[in-house]
Amino acid sequence: MKDPNTTSKQVIPEIERLTVIVQHLMVPYDNRSNQQQQQRHPVIELMSSCWNLLDTATKRFPRNNSLAEKICRLHKHSLRMCGTVANLPLLDSLLINTVSYGRKLREEESNNNSNTSIEQHQQRKASLEYVISHEGEHIVTNVIRALIGDLPNTNQNALSELLYKMNFLCPQLLQQTWLMNGVFANNRSEAKVIPDNAKQGLIRALQNGGCPREDFNLVIREFIRLCGNERMAMRRNGVTN
Repeated sequence: MKDPNTTSKQVIPEIERLTVIVQHLMVPYDNRSNQQQQQRHPVIELMSSCWNLLDTATKRFPRNNSLAEKICRLHKHSLRMCGTVANLPLLDSLLINTVSYGRKLREEESNNNSNTSIEQHQQRKASLEYVISHEGEHIVTNVIRALIGDLPNTNQNALSELLYKMNFLCPQLLQQTWLMNGVFANNRSEAKVIPDNAKQGLIRALQNGGCPREDFNLVIREFIRLCGNERMAMRRNGVTN
């Protein structure tokens, strides 16, 4: 990517090769042992080492839908291999870039003097929406599972930050589709330990642009407390989720 003449057609095969490695790499990995030694999953190490390549490719070819799809697929397999919690540092950087990109798109929409053509704008917007729609539900589900204790919660603030940023990017999808009609739905196993007041409190904090960032941390703490109480009550009554 240092060569200014590098084209997207040259970059895409490299992304595809990385995806094959991430998808099929089988390495013995003891979660508990590596957590104690503060080591990371080998796939996370690989993704971290390739981050500059992915970031540069995205910035150099912002309107290439095929490239966006390949990078999205790579992140999808990384998530499946290592889980959302392990991927948090990378997801945070990815979302920061996506938020910045989303703001730029909004500025172009409101700027009548923009030199960006309608076709270019729509292509870039489509690429952004593709990434969000294909990764969002999986990420949100695993974040909620970590908050309620079904997955390791090693960084509560990072999980809170992730939800907060996703609410900026896609509030309707997050609140209605991925939460209320998704992980919060009564037919989902996760929802059994999430009482209605916990669901309502989180949704209220996300509505109308979201509450202040500092307040959202308190909302997440209350959400965790209420779900923990619900889980203990279920155990006392002999109910398993």
